[in-house]
Amino acid sequence: MLLLEKEGPWDMSERYRHIMVFGCGGWGTAIARLLARKGLQVSLWAANPEEAEEILARRENVRYLPGIPWEPAIALTSDLEVARTADLGVVVVPTAFLRDFIARAAPLLPSRLPL
Repeated sequence: MLLLEKEGPWDMSERYRHIMVFGCGGWGTAIARLLARKGLQVSLWAANPEEAEEILARRENVRYLPGIPWEPAIALTSDLEVARTADLGVVVVPTAFLRDFIARAAPLLPSRLPL
């Protein structure tokens, strides 16, 4: 995918130093893993702190991405405050929970943060 190339006209590493992925399901985990493996600073937000603890303890997202080892470069958190330092936000929250996510996150997200 061109947007994820480390060199050339689509190099994201200079423009987006910290990427925040909201939602640690299968898609969110896979996207965070891909970005981290490209050398970018990635934080992955989990709505449920217990789920985040389980992923870190097992070193794998067993529920949504079984068999894929956890990428140690990903900073897993359930604290939305971490988004204050992000340069780019990727929202991968299931549609059923999107309204609640926006209500919780909107007061904490910087107005300059592209989603």
